[in-house]
Amino acid sequence: MINSHFKINRGLIVALLIMVCRIFGIFAQEMPSLDTTRKLISPRAALIRSAIVPGWGQVYNKKPLKGLLYLSVESYFVYNFIYYNRLYGYVKETKKTVGLDIWVGTNTTPGLTEAEKKDAIFAITGHKLSMNTWRPREKRNKYAWWSMGFYLICMLDAYVDAHLFYFPDEKVELTAALKPNGIELNLLFNCRR
Repeated sequence: MINSHFKINRGLIVALLIMVCRIFGIFAQEMPSLDTTRKLISPRAALIRSAIVPGWGQVYNKKPLKGLLYLSVESYFVYNFIYYNRLYGYVKETKKTVGLDIWVGTNTTPGLTEAEKKDAIFAITGHKLSMNTWRPREKRNKYAWWSMGFYLICMLDAYVDAHLFYFPDEKVELTAALKPNGIELNLLFNCRR
């Protein structure tokens, strides 16, 4: 009974090791020949995947760390956009409660100072704005633009990576040799077909 239990655990361990090796690409995979009519990596599929979830196109192109990086940076921008949008909601609510004439001022009366505005926001919403979170509308807009730009870069990167997936990975080699009657230069490159 103990031997059969040990065999099951050993078999489970071997299966887990094989799965881990496959996930991290330790076992070499044979590259498909370039003369096949069906491409395994499609640039259009990579673009669509990256449009759905930033970084998914990079994972599809067999670059999971790059995909994780894209997802993390895009998540950071979206999180900050949401955070500053919520803070801007506090400012809008305070402006509405206090009144725009008091907030900005009129020709005869000055508006609130920056410190008074922060105190009014704290009194009405209970949220204390720091120097870092002041001017939330501008920061919200900045993170929105960064998020959109990075999103487009992520899609473009996935598309280009998919096009270059089957590009030969051998390096171009330039060698030089000094000969008695001159210098000999050799340019070597290998194109798989």
